[in-house]
Amino acid sequence: AKAQADYAKEIAAAAMKNTADLVGLQKTVEETQGKLKMANEATAAAVQAGDDKAKKVAEGVAAKEKLITELNAKIKDMRERFDLAAKRDTDVPPDGKPIPTDWKIVKMDRSGKEPFINLGRADNVRPPLTFSIHGRGPDGRPLPATKGTLEIINVTGDHSSQAQIVSVKDAMKDPILEGDFLYNPVFHPGAPQHIVIAGLIDMHGVKGQDDMQEFERLLQRQNAVVDGHVDLTDASIKGKLSSVTDLLILGDETGAKPEVTASIKQLKDEARSNGVRIVSARDFLESIGYRRP
Repeated sequence: AKAQADYAKEIAAAAMKNTADLVGLQKTVEETQGKLKMANEATAAAVQAGDDKAKKVAEGVAAKEKLITELNAKIKDMRERFDLAAKRDTDVPPDGKPIPTDWKIVKMDRSGKEPFINLGRADNVRPPLTFSIHGRGPDGRPLPATKGTLEIINVTGDHSSQAQIVSVKDAMKDPILEGDFLYNPVFHPGAPQHIVIAGLIDMHGVKGQDDMQEFERLLQRQNAVVDGHVDLTDASIKGKLSSVTDLLILGDETGAKPEVTASIKQLKDEARSNGVRIVSARDFLESIGYRRP
């Protein structure tokens, strides 16, 4: 009987110990759950704080990226201007269009002032179309430097016209000769070239004077078609530049209104997208043999 009583006490003591252990374990679980909840809340707060910080960082990055894009655009525009200036200084055709090897002076008259060329009626030549004149290099190809200019005065056949020499850079050292090559950036036999104009056009050296209308008439005399231009009064683009446009001619932007500058930039971007050649008005006028009055 005593043994049974002692065994019962041991069982009761073990049960009490197990109960205490269970209560302790449950308390530990509850404490752990509380800590986990606090940790989750802290984590959520940290994440939220991190999102706000990340948002501010992203906004800062976006602002810097926008600034970088604007600066790169300005750098690209400056490089284009430097390239045009460099080409002008070396007399290289500024629009990158090769000088044809089959447009030539084929005969000089006795006076040396009214040569014949091998372009005529079938080539869509008519007075007063003009060409710059280029000599022949050691390799037989055209030299980029302009030695003079001529103007068509009479179409004498399908592939023959008479011209008059209107300027010679150095008649003694580099005279106009039979076999010299001809160049005009907007002339194309049988098909008119399409042109868009952007910026102030100065044809007379008068600062601030826009000669757009006179320039358009000059282009028409060169058998070119004007697709559009930037109206300097309201910055609107009259007409349009498209995939059929051959050349974008850039005038002066100095002192232009921001709206005008924006329209010019739009046309330059469209020209690049459509593979349209870009040339300054000054270089263009020189390449067709235009002389300021």
